[in-house]
Amino acid sequence: MTQASDGSICSGTLRHEPAGRGGALDDSHHSRMACGGDCASAIVQAADGSLWLGTEGGGVSRLDGEERWTTFTTTDGLVDDDVTAMAEAADGSLWPGTWGGVSRYDPALDAGH
Repeated sequence: MTQASDGSICSGTLRHEPAGRGGALDDSHHSRMACGGDCASAIVQAADGSLWLGTEGGGVSRLDGEERWTTFTTTDGLVDDDVTAMAEAADGSLWPGTWGGVSRYDPALDAGH
């Protein structure tokens, strides 16, 4: 669970229920088509306003300010698709922790996503 910069509360569960944003659960962003998985295990709002979800088996998904999802998995270099924790460093890099180890993602180096 995290508080977004606009004051809303963002949460996810490990019970295959939708991630919520706002005062009540909102499942409008909840589907395998939208983000990498349906079980959010870690959540971070980055300094740039994007919302990052670590999922159980689906890698890491980013929701940008235009309501678009981008998902990163082992195919993209993530150590493991089972994400258990996530943090943003002061330099803006994202550090997802997985059962297989820790990965580092630097959005400044990834203009394509």
